[in-house]
Amino acid sequence: ADDFETDQGWVPVNIGGGGGGGAGGDWQRGVPVDDPGWAYDPATDSDGSGQCYLTNNHFGNTDVDNGAVQLISRTMDLSPRGVRINYDYFLRLTNNADGADMLLVEIDGNDGAGPWIEIARHDIDGWLLWHPHMITQADLDAASVTLTSTTKVRFTTNDEGVQNVNESALDAFSVRNLECVDPPPVITATSSVVTHGPAGDFAESMVSGTIRESRLSGVTSLTVAFDVPMDPATTTAANVSVAGINSGSYVGTVGTSLAGPDDVLTITFTPALSDVDCHAIDLSGMESAEGAALVDSTFKVVVLHGDIDQNGVVSTGDASTIKPNFGDPVDATNFRFDYNHDGVISTADASMMKPLFGNSAPGCP
Repeated sequence: ADDFETDQGWVPVNIGGGGGGGAGGDWQRGVPVDDPGWAYDPATDSDGSGQCYLTNNHFGNTDVDNGAVQLISRTMDLSPRGVRINYDYFLRLTNNADGADMLLVEIDGNDGAGPWIEIARHDIDGWLLWHPHMITQADLDAASVTLTSTTKVRFTTNDEGVQNVNESALDAFSVRNLECVDPPPVITATSSVVTHGPAGDFAESMVSGTIRESRLSGVTSLTVAFDVPMDPATTTAANVSVAGINSGSYVGTVGTSLAGPDDVLTITFTPALSDVDCHAIDLSGMESAEGAALVDSTFKVVVLHGDIDQNGVVSTGDASTIKPNFGDPVDATNFRFDYNHDGVISTADASMMKPLFGNSAPGCP
């Protein structure tokens, strides 16, 4: 895929297309200047990334005149069948009564040496709008295109015959091999996040498929990180199920939100997951942004308030581990000792645990 934010090897070629602005109407990559005095160029790119390719990105009269300009892709390996080519195009033609002017799309499997085969032709004025276009494998087959490991795509726009303003632009170019199977997304990390007053947020992370939460708040917020962006439509509360060994199915409100490039999922629980329990969290039906299903979708959360040493039993030993840390600033190495998560490790943390002595966590299946 290419959103034209970086140079991925496209080559502009002028084959006689003059124009204003001192650049001869050539294809140029950049943010559209949106000249208020020239009402024929695109005001912005198509996909919102900022840059696109457009003809002569300057102020003033910048259209293609009396000739043609080409934009040729880098060499691409399209040898597997099942290819789909997508792009967005902009084409402003003020007078194309003779049908001579167009944006012509061609493909060549001989590293640009030809022959070039027409696969799309745009010759209708698109006004000041961007238009999406897709070329399917069926379209390529109908044009007798043989895809190779040295394939190039070429866009040619021209001004010939009847004089005409021709401004063209290209964005959001992508090629996808539909016979490739995207690997399933993978959960790379999960954690229970609790705010410790002014000290900030600290996360209890999953170890060997299980999160063990001992803090007073219990589990109100889980973060789940994936190795790829996820589909927001399949990462909703409806895709999250929770069942405790002691408490059964969770009764409460589950919320979800995606962050980052849609690869970090936050799951919230109101009220918190029940204490003295092992909860199975299942993320059923979730898919990556490419449509691959999450396979390994279940992990465990053990909630046992006061089990500071995480040995499965709350005892005087847990309270004893807190005492040497009284007064220490809360950080990533000692946050468990701040049992009441107020941002201060103190006698209050140890005292609040005494009524819990003897509690033990159920085994997780």
